Amino acid sequence: MQERNRESRKRNRKSRFDSRRTLEDKTSQSKPKELNPVEKRNQRIEQNKKKSRRADNRKVHHPSKKASSLNRDKESRVSKKKPKNSGKRASLKKATSKERKSHHPKTRKLSNLFTNKDFRRSEYVFFGLGLIFAYLFLLVSSVDTVISEGLFFIYLGVLLLRRPSIYSQGRFIDIFAIGIVLYSLGAFLPKFSYFFPEWRALAYDQYDISFGFLGTIMPLKSLEAFLMLVAAIVLYYHISCWKINNLGKEVLLILLIGVSFFAGCVQYFVGNYPLGFLLHENFAHSPIKDYSANLNLLYSVGGLGSLALFFDSFKSKKIVSVIGFIGVLLNLFFLIHGQSFFYYTLFFGLSFLLIVRLYLRGRPIIEKLLTLISIILCFTVFFYFNETWRSIWVDDLGGFFLSKGKEFWSLLLGSLKQLNFFGNGIATAHSILPQLSPLEYFKDDFSYRGSYLKAYMSDFGLVGLVAFILFGNYWISQHSSILNDSKKRHRFFYALIVIAFFVRFLMMSEGSSVGLLLILLMFLHLSLRLETNYLPIFSKKFCQLMGIFWLCLGMLWLSISITNVPLLSDVRYRLSYAYQFNEDVDFKALPIKNVEEKDRFISKGNPKKYFLKSYQLLESKSDKEAIVKTLHKTVFFEPNNPKIFLQNGYLLSDYAVKLAIDAWIAYFQYSPLKKLDDYLSLVYYSKDKSELLSHLERLSYLANEYAVELALVLNDLDFQKYIESHSLDRFFVSNRNSQFQFLKRLLEEGFFDKYSDYITEYGNDILNLAILEAIKQKELANFEQALLILRETILPEKIDIFEGDEDKKYIPRVFLKNYPDLEMGVVLMNSAIHEKNYEQALIYVDHILSMNNPPNYAYYWKAELLYRMKDYIDSWFAFVTYLEKANFQQFISKH
Repeated sequence: MQERNRESRKRNRKSRFDSRRTLEDKTSQSKPKELNPVEKRNQRIEQNKKKSRRADNRKVHHPSKKASSLNRDKESRVSKKKPKNSGKRASLKKATSKERKSHHPKTRKLSNLFTNKDFRRSEYVFFGLGLIFAYLFLLVSSVDTVISEGLFFIYLGVLLLRRPSIYSQGRFIDIFAIGIVLYSLGAFLPKFSYFFPEWRALAYDQYDISFGFLGTIMPLKSLEAFLMLVAAIVLYYHISCWKINNLGKEVLLILLIGVSFFAGCVQYFVGNYPLGFLLHENFAHSPIKDYSANLNLLYSVGGLGSLALFFDSFKSKKIVSVIGFIGVLLNLFFLIHGQSFFYYTLFFGLSFLLIVRLYLRGRPIIEKLLTLISIILCFTVFFYFNETWRSIWVDDLGGFFLSKGKEFWSLLLGSLKQLNFFGNGIATAHSILPQLSPLEYFKDDFSYRGSYLKAYMSDFGLVGLVAFILFGNYWISQHSSILNDSKKRHRFFYALIVIAFFVRFLMMSEGSSVGLLLILLMFLHLSLRLETNYLPIFSKKFCQLMGIFWLCLGMLWLSISITNVPLLSDVRYRLSYAYQFNEDVDFKALPIKNVEEKDRFISKGNPKKYFLKSYQLLESKSDKEAIVKTLHKTVFFEPNNPKIFLQNGYLLSDYAVKLAIDAWIAYFQYSPLKKLDDYLSLVYYSKDKSELLSHLERLSYLANEYAVELALVLNDLDFQKYIESHSLDRFFVSNRNSQFQFLKRLLEEGFFDKYSDYITEYGNDILNLAILEAIKQKELANFEQALLILRETILPEKIDIFEGDEDKKYIPRVFLKNYPDLEMGVVLMNSAIHEKNYEQALIYVDHILSMNNPPNYAYYWKAELLYRMKDYIDSWFAFVTYLEKANFQQFISKH
């Protein structure tokens, strides 16, 4: 019986337990295993802690909450047995319920964000630090790109050591990342000669320029670019383990506003070289190109984030919305101050898209279509009736995009003709693009960090272009599929930032700081971020080893840049002095021994190497053929540089004048009149170098204007020989000022017959012929007749009339012995002229001319008074001085 009772009690307990377990399974997702009260209490505490760390509005399963009915049933049964503790249990139950309610995430409170209790549960730290470090890298790149990249590597190394986790990003991105890394390594594979493109074969066959057997012509620079590419990919994968919730996304926008505001203030008060005082000058470092353009893109992104923050918090958080509104105004001010119409237009275009998206979100499809049609009609009508804005969008922006499209199309055709499907190797575009596109001018290599579509096309070829299109299609499809999820905040804003970078990549990113790269990677990840736990692809230990590698590499980058050790391509370029070369360079400032010492640092693919080599050959008086051959190599590397022969001529002029003239003829023989300013600069440069000036006569046959300008700078004897050896037809020009100067010089040198013949033949085309006749009479020593003609030609100057003050005494002694008083002097001069006391009036005029910036009429009346006093010689020269002070063009010498 006892055994039977035990078995029945066991079956009853088992049936009750099974019924409770069935109830639990229906009402919650807790584990089927029964827990004792202590374990359940601990479980409930742990679940409440987890809930306190979640401040977003995602749906969360709470097992302890689901099982509360069972707990209440237990507690009711216990309370029946022990009624004394019911008050204590009730108070504990109320406290527990209050605690449970207090941990519900409320991300849209009406109170200030910074005093909100939920603010401490926002997760954004890694993203916030990423924004701050991005601006730090951008700031450092204003003085040295190598240091900024070294800091970027150190930053990546610290991240991997701090959180050694790298997760998969999905099948497509994983395959794409592996493919782009392997494809970039192809630049270091051997390349046989029969696979060389046309320009490379031409360099080897005709110019004896060998780039080696690798696919890239600059292995060192390609290796540096490859390391930067791998670092960017690793960082993008590491961003997936950074935590962020809805409150964190809001704080991230506030930080973005703060970073853009701080950057704008630094640029406004300090300029584009804010850290220059910390580093040595004289090209000891490598500032990024287009640093201001990097900042303008940052202002556009910051202004867009301010707008998103303003509309997102307008109804719930007034102070945050005010921050957003102020951020819009400040970033707009910085864009206007930067005078960048491109980024100014980009900001307004993206802002318009953001506002339309926020307005149409959640509305019926018919309302969306009607709104879009209305907007299109309004813009069409506006541009139809407003010619100014239509010309700006169609002519300016349309022409800009059209020119970029032509350049890209020319490059694409060139690649197809040469069957260049795999590109020329990473980071080689700046040297190869001039060989592929006639529209691409040479850009020097100093601190080159460009990443735009043409450079990408040159580096990666048609295969890379196809890969880029596939990735863009994947990004659009993935983003569109998750865009309608209302629980994911600011998703469309992240996409607009990616579009801003995409537009920069397509159009005009000649210099991109590593700071912009970091911002792009963060927002590219946020635009595609899914709350999915992907599988880890590397172990924790391997991630830490990667962190040590990037940390050591960053320290190496820093030490190399600071000490100028010639290991990196940028440092080698600094030491080559190539950045200093232009048409006005002072070659004597570069001693030969310094150039020879640093010649080994110059990359073989550097276009300026052969320019330096030519300088060395000229200094060492090498063979003429070797010099010419080396100069031809410089021309090969800069086929689209319109002034390459002009620069070569300046280089040769101190060593081999005949070679210099040959180089200048090659430059000036095409469109000589369009290059007249360059010829004037050359003539002025040669003015004090008699041998060089005499050889410029060969250039004077290219255009009559060249012959006239050369004649004007010759001395008296050379001028006479030059005029007598040429006919007057050589000196007829359409430029009236140059023609006047030439005829004036003919009269001054006594060529009256030549002057008369010129007047007879071209008299109708001569400006101010009367003044020339006056000059002729002056040269014939007939000053009175010359002055009669001159005074009839020019308009007389009126003296400023000052009304005499009866209470003021106009005493000559006071005027002449003290600082000149213009009013007193004019009154006294007028009085003397009316009394025909010209000598006294001349004294007053001379005293007025002792003033700072005396009036023009004082010069005129000095000449006029001398004429009335019949001092004709001094009067003539006084009139000439007056004409010069009055900016009479024909009396202003060009040289």
